[in-house]
Amino acid sequence: DPPEATPGVPAVEPPVTPSDPLKSVEEIVAELDPSVCCLLTPTSTGSGFVVGPSLIATNKHVIGETDAGEMAIEFPTRGEEQYQVESIAYSNDQIDLVVLRVSSLPSDITPIRIQPSAELKKGEQIIVIGSPGGLRNAVTVGHFGSVQELDGQKYLQLSVAVNPGNSGGPA
Repeated sequence: DPPEATPGVPAVEPPVTPSDPLKSVEEIVAELDPSVCCLLTPTSTGSGFVVGPSLIATNKHVIGETDAGEMAIEFPTRGEEQYQVESIAYSNDQIDLVVLRVSSLPSDITPIRIQPSAELKKGEQIIVIGSPGGLRNAVTVGHFGSVQELDGQKYLQLSVAVNPGNSGGPA
């Protein structure tokens, strides 16, 4: 089943899918890298990725209580040009998710399709792209371990090296 629509966020089915088992890590990274951004706030940096027209997904803890006007994003594959965050389109503390609206995104940036966790298989390869410690769009590779439910919340266990700054990036 397709994921449920989120109020205030348009439903899209973007063409980029990182789950093609016939592609190499290098090919998958080449496809996804242009859609991954570095998120800059006055107090932190993190990662995010394009999920729809003018929409960036990241983790809520990356932005904390920062107002939209105090945030900017950079696409490392495009240099150091910054794009201002216009508004917070969706926020959910419980699942540590925010979707940011950035009206001036270049139209040629392709959204990344979010794969439902039900499609993941134990041992499946996982690729993480993010900006840890100021390194822009660094890539790490690992594996999907398991899914557990605790107190009604689903948790995914990944065996992959991530560091502060990777938060919010695609896995």
